[in-house]
Amino acid sequence: ATIPITTQILEDGVTLVGYINGRLVYMLKIREELEILSGNGITPDLKGIRSYAGIQTQTFTTDAITSIGNAIAKIELVDGFADGIAMNPADFWAMATHRASANTTLDAQSYTNGPSAFVWGLPAVRSNAITAGVSLVGNYGMGATLFDRSQSGVRVFEQHGTYAAENKVLLRAEERVALAVNRPDYFVNTAVA
Repeated sequence: ATIPITTQILEDGVTLVGYINGRLVYMLKIREELEILSGNGITPDLKGIRSYAGIQTQTFTTDAITSIGNAIAKIELVDGFADGIAMNPADFWAMATHRASANTTLDAQSYTNGPSAFVWGLPAVRSNAITAGVSLVGNYGMGATLFDRSQSGVRVFEQHGTYAAENKVLLRAEERVALAVNRPDYFVNTAVA
């Protein structure tokens, strides 16, 4: 992840640390999430979980809840135990609001507490790194391993295009990770719409 900054920010240590820890590290983590779920495997990209051969699929059946339940069953049928779901935020909120609207006994308290972040007892992680209409149900703990080969690091580049004339520098955050998907059949691309 890269961001341009002014040399004035570079000279203000407190502001710079906040900028790096807030914006730059966030951008790096968003990219990492995208790579883990859907990376294409072409250098320097990771081969994401959804790109592996052997990933199971679950077609849409009745509603998102039923489809996810059927995906969990598929993982258990290959001796895995689903431990999480990655969902697009639009799908999660469509599912949550559909569930809420079907319950005619809801009161104002239900809306202020927010919906459960769990589906069938599994944590549902909302991520824009996964395509709308599809969720990834998986046994993440046993099906894949993320190797952190190098902690996040930040480098400063002063020679970049017209930055010298514009009184800017470029900050680059970088990390080295590798992803091994040991059991592709422990993951199910699940149609939720």
